[in-house]
Amino acid sequence: MRCQYSVYEETEDKTLEEALAHEKIILQQITEPPSRIVVRPKVSVWKDVQKILLSLMIFFSVVILTGKYLFFGGWFLLFCFCGGLLYCKLFMKKIIITMIILYQKYAPEDVRGACLFEPCCSEYMRISLEKYGTARGLIRGLKRLSRCRYPNGGIDEP
Repeated sequence: MRCQYSVYEETEDKTLEEALAHEKIILQQITEPPSRIVVRPKVSVWKDVQKILLSLMIFFSVVILTGKYLFFGGWFLLFCFCGGLLYCKLFMKKIIITMIILYQKYAPEDVRGACLFEPCCSEYMRISLEKYGTARGLIRGLKRLSRCRYPNGGIDEP
């Protein structure tokens, strides 16, 4: 928040009305929410979205074809469970980072500019995912999102 505190220094030679007008300007600057510059990433994520959707389609088609031609027993459920775990292990970090970049690129400015921290919460989540991995980075990012309200704020690096 940028306030013009030099106004008080100039009030010695001015009238009371001018001093009150300057004080009103300062109060207005304090009570208005701080405006943030929203930076949109210049990255194309549609290729990543297509790759993720294609891999999901391949995984589910293999599960459906396997279930159609095999019996629905314990082996099939074990196959589906192991395949799902493998898919999550391989692609979950990429899926979450792609969703964050889509949010950063297309979310409204009043939603993105409401964050009180520096770097903003979405950027913090992306950095923590890259630095700490999927599980720990997601937990750190969600904790940060839960703290993003009025009394908190400031500079918080992952």
